[in-house]
Amino acid sequence: MEELFTGVHGKGAFLNGKPIKVSSQSELVKSLLATEAGTKRDKSTVDATTNIINSLLFKVRSLRMTGSCALNLCGIACGRIDLFYETGYGGPWDVAGGAVIVKEAGGIVYDPHLVKILTSLLKESQLQTRF
Repeated sequence: MEELFTGVHGKGAFLNGKPIKVSSQSELVKSLLATEAGTKRDKSTVDATTNIINSLLFKVRSLRMTGSCALNLCGIACGRIDLFYETGYGGPWDVAGGAVIVKEAGGIVYDPHLVKILTSLLKESQLQTRF
């Protein structure tokens, strides 16, 4: 494949040294979605994940599963993929580099679990400052 994705905060995202940008696709029904089944294999997690994937299939143009969170994020960054959704990845090494590359290519990375953690920490800090 001979591809090297790079990104530096505030300096842009690149594929083999050339600048890249995320897709401009704005219609969900015309979007190519990448997803993964996550790392947990207990029945309730697998059922919930496959139910979400099944519901998304009717809302997008097509779906891809590459097996790599990092490569999916790089696919977003260079415009090959329009959306990426995954529940439960292996760890920060799966998303850290890819997230920087996506953001530098003009994309958005949203982690609802991180929002919950930050909201919880914010509430804790507000409680601590009150007492």
